[in-house]
Amino acid sequence: MGIDAAKAEQTCSEWHGYIQRDYPCGAQAAAFLQSLVAGRDVSCMALGTVPEDAILGVCYAAGIDPAEAIASAGWGGPLRDQSVRYVAASDAARLAQRGLWAGKFDEPAAWRARHGDD
Repeated sequence: MGIDAAKAEQTCSEWHGYIQRDYPCGAQAAAFLQSLVAGRDVSCMALGTVPEDAILGVCYAAGIDPAEAIASAGWGGPLRDQSVRYVAASDAARLAQRGLWAGKFDEPAAWRARHGDD
């Protein structure tokens, strides 16, 4: 039931006129998550498991689902093989070119695989 967000060390590219600029999209995604949960009680509910024995669940911080907020802001995308829960939020972010969708980026899983972090 999750999302796959940019790794903290990941960079992305965006265009400013004719100039392509790399920026720390992973750090921005991490800062966005931090702003959602900082100083708030976070509660999670387990909903199941996946083959890798990871726990699937949903969390809330002061009534906000951080995963949905991340998907809505475009800093991560849904794990479509696990759930459709965040697909609409992510699709809306892509259409509005928010977050990662504002430029060029590698899917987080592909980035981690290339950098030996998967």
